[in-house]
Amino acid sequence: DSALSEAVAAFSRNVSARVKSDRRAAQFDPFVVGYHLDAPGGSHVRETLRKELVSKDERTTIILIQPTKTAGSWDEANAFLQDFCAAPPPGYTIHITGMPAVISGDGCFRGVHAKVNTRDMNFELIFKAELCTVPIALLIIGSMVHYVRLLLLPMILVVVSFIVTAALTTPWMDIVPIAHDVPAAVVSVTMAICLDSSLFFLSRFSEQHTNGWSLQRNIDDTTRSIGHTVAVSGTLVAIAFFGSMTLPEVN
Repeated sequence: DSALSEAVAAFSRNVSARVKSDRRAAQFDPFVVGYHLDAPGGSHVRETLRKELVSKDERTTIILIQPTKTAGSWDEANAFLQDFCAAPPPGYTIHITGMPAVISGDGCFRGVHAKVNTRDMNFELIFKAELCTVPIALLIIGSMVHYVRLLLLPMILVVVSFIVTAALTTPWMDIVPIAHDVPAAVVSVTMAICLDSSLFFLSRFSEQHTNGWSLQRNIDDTTRSIGHTVAVSGTLVAIAFFGSMTLPEVN
């Protein structure tokens, strides 16, 4: 159905009115922008923001609720948003997202009349993406290494890195607040660094082995040259992540 229908217009006006009257939302003093609504100040936004608020096929539209104050309960704001999940316009799907939904993990996708946890959706999507990219990464490494048995080393490195990372971080999780998306980020970054470092080491090792270098000489040279590069790269990544801790953002 078209998002330009009167049913969607009525739903948009209801959302705007509820945002102003419901204390759970009003505490953030938000303003609401939508194709069927007037912009703050009373001006019409239909043609001005049509491309931003309505999809090209006119089957999707966005209702933006933007808070102007940060003091308030995000749990209450998210509970307010969840009220709309139970009453979508007939024949339409509602997708509620944004920081309240991400923080609480209670985003709403109303298509089969069931609430979906956006936190689990994010982890599931990341897991599927990594399942697709790991074989491709191993194929790329294998094409440069030429020795199939060496491909076991990246996988062993990934497993060992996960175990060490979990052992080091688990004792701190009860002391330091951990954002919901940190575990997924740790998995992605650990896997990326392990595979990237393995590519450096194994490609150099394979090349020098093909040139007839002895095993000990090959290992010593690879550790000395590539080891320095990997150490510097890892240090820069660590500096970037520790630097992000200084940002005044919870997530």
